[in-house]
Amino acid sequence: MAEIILSLILPGLGHLKKGAVRAGCSFIITVLIHLGILLTALFRERLAWVSEPGEYWFSSTVLYGILSLIWLGALADLRRRGARKGEEYGKGYWEIVKGRFMRDGKGLAGAFILLVIFYLALFAPFFSPYNPLKMELKNTFSPPSKEHPFGTDNFGRDILSRVIYGSRVALGVGAAATIFNMILGGFLGLIAGYYRAAPDAVTMRILEIINSIPFLILALLVMSVFGSG
Repeated sequence: MAEIILSLILPGLGHLKKGAVRAGCSFIITVLIHLGILLTALFRERLAWVSEPGEYWFSSTVLYGILSLIWLGALADLRRRGARKGEEYGKGYWEIVKGRFMRDGKGLAGAFILLVIFYLALFAPFFSPYNPLKMELKNTFSPPSKEHPFGTDNFGRDILSRVIYGSRVALGVGAAATIFNMILGGFLGLIAGYYRAAPDAVTMRILEIINSIPFLILALLVMSVFGSG
C-alpha cells in the first residue's frame, strides 16, 4: 500500500521503495521531463485552459495525456511486479527486445535524436521563441543572433520558430504516407495472395513497372502532369 501512495505522489518512488531502482529512476526522470515541459508552457503562458483557454489545445491535451499515462503506467507496473513476486517466470519477447536495445549504444543515440525531434514537433508552441507567421519587415534577412539564433527570412519571420513548426508538417506527411502505404500495400497484397493467378500477376507487374522507373524521372513526370504547386 505504501508503494501505491508513493507512486501517486510521484511515479517511481514506489519502485524505489520496492527495490526496483532502474525502473523507479526511469519513471522519475520521465515524469520530471514532462513536468518541465508543463512548467515551461505555463511560464510562457502557452498552456491551454490555464493561461490562455482555447489556444494551444492540441499540445496541451497531448501533454496532459502523457502525464496521465506515466502515472497509470507506474501503478500498473507496480501491480504487475507485486503479482509476479515469488513466482518463476521467463522473459517475454518484448523484455528480450528491450534488453537488447538498451545495450545498443548507437540505437539509443538514434532513438534519443528522434525523440527530441518528435517532442519539438509535438510541443512546438511551447518551445518556439516566436510566432512562425509573425512578420517584421524592418528586420528582414537578419543574421543569427541572440534574439534569432537562426536569423530571419525575407519577411522578418524567425527561422528557428519556422523550423520547429515545420517539423510538424514533415513528420505528419511522413507518418500519413507510411500509414497509407501500409494500408494500400496490405490490401493489394491480400487480394493478390488470396486470388493468385491474374490479380497476383497484374499487381506484381504494375509494381515492377513503378519500381523500374527512377524516382527523379517519376517526380518530373508527375510535376509535368499536375504542376509544381
